[in-house]
Amino acid sequence: MNKPGGADRGANSSARIVVAALVLTAALIALAVGILIARHPARPTASAPSTGDHSSAGSATQGATAGGSAHPASSAPSTPPGASTQPGGSRTVGPAGGPVPAGFHAVDLSFVDVNHGWALGTAPCAAPPCTSIVRTTDGGHSWVGIPAPRAPLAGSPGSISGLRFADRLRGYAFGIGASYRTVDGGASWQRSTLASIALEARIPTVLEVDGGAPDCSPGCHFRIESSTVGRDDWRPIPLPVSGLPGVGAQLVRSGSLAAALFTANPAGGAQSATSVLLVSSDNGQHWSDRGEVCPQNARGTAKEVDSRQLTAGTDGSLAVLCVPRLSTSPSAVTVLQSRTGTGPFTETPPVYGSGTTEIAALTSKVLFAVSDAVYRSTPGSPGTGAARVISDSSLTGHEAPFLGFETASTGRYLSVDGKALWTTTDTGLTWFRSAFS
Repeated sequence: MNKPGGADRGANSSARIVVAALVLTAALIALAVGILIARHPARPTASAPSTGDHSSAGSATQGATAGGSAHPASSAPSTPPGASTQPGGSRTVGPAGGPVPAGFHAVDLSFVDVNHGWALGTAPCAAPPCTSIVRTTDGGHSWVGIPAPRAPLAGSPGSISGLRFADRLRGYAFGIGASYRTVDGGASWQRSTLASIALEARIPTVLEVDGGAPDCSPGCHFRIESSTVGRDDWRPIPLPVSGLPGVGAQLVRSGSLAAALFTANPAGGAQSATSVLLVSSDNGQHWSDRGEVCPQNARGTAKEVDSRQLTAGTDGSLAVLCVPRLSTSPSAVTVLQSRTGTGPFTETPPVYGSGTTEIAALTSKVLFAVSDAVYRSTPGSPGTGAARVISDSSLTGHEAPFLGFETASTGRYLSVDGKALWTTTDTGLTWFRSAFS
């Protein structure tokens, strides 16, 4: 016969034995897990993507290219605003892009570095307007088509004629008929009320020359306006001269230097109908009036000499093409240079070839001229003369749509027919040709 309480004590003893066994088992499991953790440590969690400006972000798979540098792969797992994910996981800033439209030919170019550029043009289509934009991320070796503003090219109401990007996301398609802005690399475009005859965008500001009316030529009254890149906060800038009547305007920028040339009517008979050059050294916030810098009465019977074209070098220099109105001699065309942009202009003694129609400056020491071909000249270097560097059979009697440089060694030339791009990476000594499609 069991004593009262004996069964309870036996149960307690059994329970203690079970608990001890469980504790021992748990200890053995914990030891095993610890060993596994020591052998296979946990991987750190990927950091959150940056919320800063992605305009200079490189592709996660992009390597070094000619004239460029490699961009490290990003550890951020998400795609930044304005970027699209390509097959394989690489990132492209802006829309992914598609095939280049068949028959595309360009009318203007814009490069923000040696690799990233855009071309504005047109291609045959079933439902006009047929305006198209193509983009390259490898210096012009290959191109893709991206969305373009639904607007015709120059020559029609509401048309555009120029394209400028400030970085890989923010750009402007503009013309005297209409202007458009993108902040997502061209995936979408917003129209503004501007009538931009000329526009240049360099972070942090974009400058534009407005004609005062959508179709003001030949009696435009120009003004210069400024906005923060990527925004639509345009404001007029006070100028040292008022009215600025004329038939055309050009705008160039290099670093903090900005210059605007307002061209006079070449058919005018009055000697006072001359061009006006305005120069700024603080990104276009304040301007000085240089007047007509081309010397008058400089070529015998040529009483009126027009500043016909303005160009800026990558070193901040300016060059002006001076063309006499009453002379048909190609040798009467001269070039003036200001090494600092804000300093005095002096005539250069280059040999440019017959019938120069436009010029482009790489620096104050290296100039390019377009006539029956593209010539490279080194003013001030005895015996060098000018060397033919690009032959374009369609040049005679026409101006090149684009000739310019984005760095001190890399530049582009757009053929007159708009079907080919020429690129140099050695200060214009040699050029290679590539097609858009």
